[in-house]
Amino acid sequence: MEKQQFKTSDLALVLGVIALMASMVAIILGKSDSQSPSERAVRMAENISSQLLSLSPEKIQNQNVNRSELRAPASVSSEKKLLPFGSEGKIGQDPWGNPFRYRFIEKSEGQWSHLVLVSLGPDAALAKGSLAEWTFDQLEARVSSRSVSFQNGDDVIVIHRLSEHNSKL
Repeated sequence: MEKQQFKTSDLALVLGVIALMASMVAIILGKSDSQSPSERAVRMAENISSQLLSLSPEKIQNQNVNRSELRAPASVSSEKKLLPFGSEGKIGQDPWGNPFRYRFIEKSEGQWSHLVLVSLGPDAALAKGSLAEWTFDQLEARVSSRSVSFQNGDDVIVIHRLSEHNSKL
Protein backbone atom coordinates (compact mmCIF):
# COMPACT_ATOMS: atom_id res chain seq x y z
CA MET A 1 0.00 0.00 0.00
CA GLU A 2 1.39 3.34 -1.03
CA LYS A 3 1.76 6.16 1.39
CA GLN A 4 -0.86 8.84 0.67
CA GLN A 5 0.47 12.31 0.12
CA PHE A 6 -1.23 15.66 -0.16
CA LYS A 7 -0.20 16.81 -3.60
CA THR A 8 -0.16 20.30 -5.07
CA SER A 9 -3.03 19.33 -7.37
CA ASP A 10 -5.11 18.32 -4.33
CA LEU A 11 -4.39 21.66 -2.70
CA ALA A 12 -5.43 23.50 -5.86
CA LEU A 13 -8.68 21.53 -5.97
CA VAL A 14 -9.53 22.31 -2.32
CA LEU A 15 -8.74 26.02 -2.77
CA GLY A 16 -10.83 26.10 -5.95
CA VAL A 17 -13.85 24.62 -4.16
CA ILE A 18 -13.46 27.11 -1.29
CA ALA A 19 -13.19 30.02 -3.74
CA LEU A 20 -16.29 28.84 -5.61
CA MET A 21 -18.30 28.58 -2.39
CA ALA A 22 -17.12 32.02 -1.22
CA SER A 23 -18.11 33.60 -4.54
CA MET A 24 -21.58 32.00 -4.36
CA VAL A 25 -22.10 33.36 -0.85
CA ALA A 26 -20.90 36.82 -1.95
CA ILE A 27 -23.34 36.83 -4.89
CA ILE A 28 -26.26 35.82 -2.68
CA LEU A 29 -25.46 38.43 -0.02
CA GLY A 30 -24.82 41.09 -2.65
CA LYS A 31 -28.23 40.57 -4.25
CA SER A 32 -30.11 40.85 -0.97
CA ASP A 33 -28.73 44.34 -0.32
CA SER A 34 -28.86 45.52 -3.93
CA GLN A 35 -32.40 46.90 -3.68
CA SER A 36 -32.59 50.63 -3.28
CA PRO A 37 -34.71 52.08 -0.47
CA SER A 38 -37.27 53.12 -3.10
CA GLU A 39 -37.53 49.55 -4.41
CA ARG A 40 -37.91 48.26 -0.84
CA ALA A 41 -40.59 50.91 -0.20
CA VAL A 42 -42.56 49.75 -3.26
CA ARG A 43 -42.37 46.11 -2.12
CA MET A 44 -43.33 47.01 1.47
CA ALA A 45 -46.21 49.26 0.30
CA GLU A 46 -47.60 46.50 -1.91
CA ASN A 47 -47.49 44.03 1.00
CA ILE A 48 -49.11 46.41 3.49
CA SER A 49 -51.82 47.55 1.07
CA SER A 50 -52.71 43.93 0.27
CA GLN A 51 -52.98 43.19 3.97
CA LEU A 52 -55.07 46.32 4.56
CA LEU A 53 -57.47 45.14 1.86
CA SER A 54 -57.75 41.74 3.52
CA LEU A 55 -58.92 43.24 6.82
CA SER A 56 -62.63 43.31 7.47
CA PRO A 57 -64.00 46.56 5.98
CA GLU A 58 -66.12 47.09 9.09
CA LYS A 59 -63.01 47.01 11.29
CA ILE A 60 -61.20 49.55 9.13
CA GLN A 61 -64.09 51.99 9.03
CA ASN A 62 -65.66 51.57 12.48
CA GLN A 63 -64.23 54.03 15.01
CA ASN A 64 -65.98 52.25 17.91
CA VAL A 65 -64.25 48.87 17.52
CA ASN A 66 -62.36 47.69 20.62
CA ARG A 67 -58.79 48.16 19.39
CA SER A 68 -57.35 45.68 21.89
CA GLU A 69 -59.20 42.89 20.03
CA LEU A 70 -57.76 43.84 16.65
CA ARG A 71 -54.64 42.49 15.04
CA ALA A 72 -52.52 44.67 12.79
CA PRO A 73 -51.39 43.30 9.42
CA ALA A 74 -48.56 40.77 9.74
CA SER A 75 -45.97 43.09 8.19
CA VAL A 76 -46.60 45.76 10.84
CA SER A 77 -45.24 45.22 14.32
CA SER A 78 -47.93 44.59 16.93
CA GLU A 79 -47.15 47.72 18.93
CA LYS A 80 -47.87 49.83 15.83
CA LYS A 81 -51.60 49.46 15.31
CA LEU A 82 -53.55 51.25 12.59
CA LEU A 83 -53.58 54.84 13.83
CA PRO A 84 -56.09 56.34 13.44
CA PHE A 85 -58.68 53.84 12.27
CA GLY A 86 -60.97 55.11 9.61
CA SER A 87 -60.86 56.03 5.96
CA GLU A 88 -57.30 57.35 6.26
CA GLY A 89 -54.39 56.95 8.62
CA LYS A 90 -50.81 55.81 9.16
CA ILE A 91 -49.46 52.28 9.27
CA GLY A 92 -46.03 50.67 9.51
CA GLN A 93 -42.72 52.31 8.57
CA ASP A 94 -41.07 52.84 5.22
CA PRO A 95 -37.30 52.30 4.70
CA TRP A 96 -36.64 55.87 5.86
CA GLY A 97 -38.44 55.38 9.20
CA ASN A 98 -41.55 57.39 8.26
CA PRO A 99 -45.05 55.91 8.52
CA PHE A 100 -46.86 54.79 5.38
CA ARG A 101 -50.05 56.77 4.89
CA TYR A 102 -53.21 55.16 3.59
CA ARG A 103 -56.48 56.61 2.36
CA PHE A 104 -59.67 55.07 1.04
CA ILE A 105 -61.11 57.19 -1.78
CA GLU A 106 -64.86 57.70 -1.64
CA LYS A 107 -66.86 57.32 -4.85
CA SER A 108 -70.11 58.48 -3.28
CA GLU A 109 -71.55 58.53 0.23
CA GLY A 110 -70.45 55.24 1.84
CA GLN A 111 -69.13 53.83 -1.46
CA TRP A 112 -65.35 53.41 -1.54
CA SER A 113 -63.52 52.96 -4.82
CA HIS A 114 -59.74 52.92 -4.25
CA LEU A 115 -57.12 52.39 -1.56
CA VAL A 116 -54.08 54.64 -1.88
CA LEU A 117 -50.96 53.81 0.18
CA VAL A 118 -48.04 56.25 0.13
CA SER A 119 -44.47 56.39 1.36
CA LEU A 120 -43.41 60.03 1.47
CA GLY A 121 -39.77 59.20 0.83
CA PRO A 122 -36.69 60.40 2.71
CA ASP A 123 -37.94 63.99 2.99
CA ALA A 124 -41.27 62.89 4.56
CA ALA A 125 -43.09 65.45 2.41
CA LEU A 126 -45.77 64.89 -0.19
CA ALA A 127 -44.50 65.60 -3.71
CA LYS A 128 -46.20 68.51 -5.47
CA GLY A 129 -49.27 67.29 -7.33
CA SER A 130 -48.98 63.89 -5.69
CA LEU A 131 -51.36 61.18 -6.79
CA ALA A 132 -52.05 60.58 -3.11
CA GLU A 133 -54.19 63.72 -3.22
CA TRP A 134 -56.23 62.70 -6.27
CA THR A 135 -60.03 62.52 -6.06
CA PHE A 136 -62.20 59.61 -7.18
CA ASP A 137 -62.77 61.14 -10.63
CA GLN A 138 -59.04 61.65 -11.20
CA LEU A 139 -58.25 58.09 -10.10
CA GLU A 140 -61.08 56.60 -12.15
CA ALA A 141 -59.86 58.40 -15.28
CA ARG A 142 -56.18 57.45 -14.90
CA VAL A 143 -55.98 54.15 -13.02
CA SER A 144 -57.49 51.44 -15.18
CA SER A 145 -55.94 48.29 -13.74
CA ARG A 146 -56.76 46.57 -10.44
CA SER A 147 -53.47 47.56 -8.79
CA VAL A 148 -50.76 50.08 -9.70
CA SER A 149 -47.38 50.81 -8.03
CA PHE A 150 -45.14 53.68 -9.06
CA GLN A 151 -43.02 56.62 -7.93
CA ASN A 152 -43.95 60.28 -8.05
CA GLY A 153 -40.87 62.35 -7.19
CA ASP A 154 -39.50 60.58 -4.12
CA ASP A 155 -42.97 59.36 -3.09
CA VAL A 156 -43.86 55.70 -3.57
CA ILE A 157 -47.53 55.16 -4.30
CA VAL A 158 -49.62 51.99 -4.49
CA ILE A 159 -53.23 52.26 -5.67
CA HIS A 160 -55.76 49.40 -5.48
CA ARG A 161 -59.16 49.52 -7.12
CA LEU A 162 -61.59 48.01 -4.62
CA SER A 163 -63.80 45.18 -5.82
CA GLU A 164 -67.57 45.53 -5.60
CA HIS A 165 -67.85 43.40 -2.43
CA ASN A 166 -65.25 45.58 -0.64
CA SER A 167 -66.56 48.94 -1.84
CA LYS A 168 -69.13 49.40 0.96
CA LEU A 169 -67.14 50.04 4.12
